[in-house]
Amino acid sequence: MPAWTAKTVRGHNHKRSNAAFGKNMSSNNVVKARSNFADRNPGSRSHYDEARKYMPGGQTRSVLTHAPFPLTFASGSGATLTDVDGHT
Repeated sequence: MPAWTAKTVRGHNHKRSNAAFGKNMSSNNVVKARSNFADRNPGSRSHYDEARKYMPGGQTRSVLTHAPFPLTFASGSGATLTDVDGHT
């Protein structure tokens, strides 16, 4: 597998092999994980689809999003967040 290189804030290069991540990096596992995420969070998907009608990327901080869509949080108390699908 090809290695990837990342630059740190100070400009240092870090080379790592994808093999270091094992089977978790296979595309089949990523597709399955995204599908499971979407299945478990239909409310967040609905909010994301609606928000995309009004904002580019469906949110104001698109750099913080991830595929297939970001979670939408309904409430928070102390250190606990609850999303629109009821997960804490």
